[in-house]
Amino acid sequence: MHATEQHLSCGVEWHLRANPRALFIYNLALRKAGKDEFVMSMPQIAASVGWDLRTVKSAMAALLHSGLLVRTTAENVYRVLTHAELVEAGEQCWEGEGTGDGHSRSTPTSNSL
Repeated sequence: MHATEQHLSCGVEWHLRANPRALFIYNLALRKAGKDEFVMSMPQIAASVGWDLRTVKSAMAALLHSGLLVRTTAENVYRVLTHAELVEAGEQCWEGEGTGDGHSRSTPTSNSL
């Protein structure tokens, strides 16, 4: 089996593939939040990891768009969802063999229907 024929399963990495820095921030948020909420401003994130604010804003926008990070009513406070919670919330995920173009040849998982 060639690398391009390997079985691909949906995961956090798949949802954030367009912005790898979003995955970094997601892991940071998940670790810091635990069972609580993630509390950190974008300037604090930028200063902590040495990125410019525009980069952090782009990554945060990707996280919010993916649904893995949810803004609460408080400023700079976010709820962090696991991939399982994202699927439970109705996000459509795919499992199957990758086609090499970012798509799957199979049908949605039963969890996503």
